[in-house]
Amino acid sequence: MNLGALDNAALATELRRVLGTDIGLSYTQPQLAGGVRTSATNYAVFLRKILNNQLKIAALLGSNATCTNPATCATAVSTPVPNTLSWSYSMGHWVETDPSSGDGSFSSAGAPSASTPGWMPPRPGTASSRGWTWAAAASSRPPAVP
Repeated sequence: MNLGALDNAALATELRRVLGTDIGLSYTQPQLAGGVRTSATNYAVFLRKILNNQLKIAALLGSNATCTNPATCATAVSTPVPNTLSWSYSMGHWVETDPSSGDGSFSSAGAPSASTPGWMPPRPGTASSRGWTWAAAASSRPPAVP
């Protein structure tokens, strides 16, 4: 991919080339997953593209998922979610596979649980069994009314 030498602006330009110029984003640090800055609206466009199979990751959601809870999986080392949950990690995203509470939904890698203290607030994701996308964001001003 040869992204390692790119600065913030060049990385954003390359991501827009791959994801589409209709997604506004910038980088605060040149880290592919951890430095991106975008709006809830733009992130929703990104999620809709995944659900509409417009991005290659759509075919990979949930693939090669790996157990992350040492209490329920001998190969797991640690889990960032409460040890009462058994989620899996796939290619850059969480898969909510817990037998008692999971529904197979996918969520972004940076925020494994809306209810996990110390983690980010409610995470954007897709509910695979329900066919819908959601995102949460905070704002200091009310949204514009169409």
